[in-house]
Parts: sequence; structure tokens; C-alpha cells
Amino acid sequence: MRSRTRPRCDTLAHAVDYYAALLGLSPADPARHPLAQYANNLVIATLAAGILFAAPLSTRFAAWRDRAMASSIGAFAITADGAWIVVVFVASAAMLAAGTYNPFIYFRF
Repeated sequence: MRSRTRPRCDTLAHAVDYYAALLGLSPADPARHPLAQYANNLVIATLAAGILFAAPLSTRFAAWRDRAMASSIGAFAITADGAWIVVVFVASAAMLAAGTYNPFIYFRF
């Protein structure tokens, strides 16, 4: 079956230039879009939390939760785990709904 979409790059040279630009290896002026323009406190905190919870803290938390499930505080561990998921979901939904460019912009009306 033949695709009806056109490729993004017509030549191999254009594809190489395209992927080089994605990696930041383009000859464009970096002063036009400085990193400080995009790196506000929320972005920095989100990146830090993602790095921390990606490996070191998540493995320790999982080990604590497994030990807690086997001990007498298993019910508390299950409740805390579920409450954490609910808090993250509600915070994510609130940030999404409060943004200007989102699919739920008319949900408030």
C-alpha cells in the first residue's frame, strides 16, 4: 500500500541537516533563543524531580513500600501510595486546565 504523505526531507543532505538541527548542531544564532527564555522555575523543578524520581529515589521508595507491605503498616503504605497518585493526578489536571493553550479551555464555561 502506498503512503499518501510526503516525506519531510526531499534529499539525504536535507535529512542530515534536519537531524543535525534537532541535535543542536545547526549554524543558527543561539542568542535568538537563549536557554533562560525557556528555563523558568517550574521547568527546573520538574526536571530535578524527574531526575531524582527516575532512578535513585524511586528504587528506595519501592523498597520501603515492599517492606511496609510485609509489616504491620501495610494498609498505611497502600493508602499513602494511592493518595500520592491522586495528588499527582489532580495537580496535573489543575495545571492543564489553568493553561491558556489546552484542549479544555471551554471546560470552565
